[in-house]
Amino acid sequence: MRTFHVTVRTAGRPTEYIDITSQSAAEAWDRAAARVGDEPCGITVMTGGR
Repeated sequence: MRTFHVTVRTAGRPTEYIDITSQSAAEAWDRAAARVGDEPCGITVMTGGR
């Protein structure tokens, strides 16, 4: 099982969470983008290990 640390930066306060359901960093990024919707943001995904 992989763990990804996700940070989503919008105009407000950054949101950080851990994603344990995604199989890849790309999938974790896609999930984060879907959560934000059309709001402009920056997304950072870092691998946290297995």
